Amino acid sequence: MSQPISVEDVACYFFISRRQLARIMAKHGETFSGYLRKVRMERASLLLKNKKIPIKDIAFMTGFQSLHYFTRIFKREVGMTPARFRRMF
Repeated sequence: MSQPISVEDVACYFFISRRQLARIMAKHGETFSGYLRKVRMERASLLLKNKKIPIKDIAFMTGFQSLHYFTRIFKREVGMTPARFRRMF
């Protein structure tokens, strides 16, 4: 999860084309990037409950190259900043 993941990587893993993967995901109402973002946010939410791991490290562990970008996406997806989310637990 900490490494960049592309549609091509996933399609190759399942031995299908990129277009076929997009069709399969569309049947389930998802896009590749949307699904990946959702999975990363779920993982980040779990990691944020451990107050020993710095938020910056969690950002990198979940595949974000920038703490600022991680914070912006987390706030958009979850509705609050990672720091505020962490304080709730």
